[in-house]
Amino acid sequence: MNSNLDNDQLFNICAGLFKGFIEWIDVNSQNEKALILDSAYHFKNQILNQENPTLQKKYFQTPQDLSSQETHRLLNQWKDTFSNLINSDLDRVSKDSFKIWFLSLACHSIPN
Repeated sequence: MNSNLDNDQLFNICAGLFKGFIEWIDVNSQNEKALILDSAYHFKNQILNQENPTLQKKYFQTPQDLSSQETHRLLNQWKDTFSNLINSDLDRVSKDSFKIWFLSLACHSIPN
């Protein structure tokens, strides 16, 4: 998959994921949602506790400080990560917890 998608392609990918995410909210039990949100929280903390500065860390600390180029680059990186996770043997909770952050970044970077 091309890691340098343009804005229209990223928008189309994210729009499809949003539709699936709405269905996800309806399908999962309260316990499953809690596990997924807890996993997402731990993912964020792992990024924040890293010593070195990264775009991911900058996003979690001050997303408004990301340039549009940085946001686009991070969205492409996370799209690639998400694509790899979908095809991996990781459990659904891990995949869905990452999806939360991928979609939050998409909301931040593609407001329409």
